[in-house]
Amino acid sequence: MKTQRKHLAILALVASAGILAACSKEEPAPAPAPAPAVEQPAPVDKPTVGEAVQNATDAAAQKATEVRDQAAEAAAKVGDALKQGAADADKAIQGALTSAQDAAEKAAAGAAELADKAKEAAAGAAEKTAEGTEKAVESTEKAADKVAEEVKS
Repeated sequence: MKTQRKHLAILALVASAGILAACSKEEPAPAPAPAPAVEQPAPVDKPTVGEAVQNATDAAAQKATEVRDQAAEAAAKVGDALKQGAADADKAIQGALTSAQDAAEKAAAGAAELADKAKEAAAGAAEKTAEGTEKAVESTEKAADKVAEEVKS
């Protein structure tokens, strides 16, 4: 929208300058005295007001096209930069997820290993407790047998 306003403002400026040039009351300068034996170049045709306005309009349109093309290129660069940034962010997120998943798997494996060791330790403790209990029972039975023999005698 801003570029359209700028273009319209330029066109209005050129048109008003052309109209002012056409409306000016400039008096023609007196003709200079002819120079002897010097060849003068052919006079250059001055463009009419319509041609001047058309030339200015064409120049403004050309500049507008250049500005539009530059804006399109800048927008494409921004789009490419956004795509690249999104791809980089996605890679970083995937890497973080993979690292977290690996850490979780390692922790689970470590926990399973510790559980196995705890199970083995508990089994060993239960076995020793059972052996100790059997020895205590045997020892109690022997003591009871001795007491019973002494009582009989």
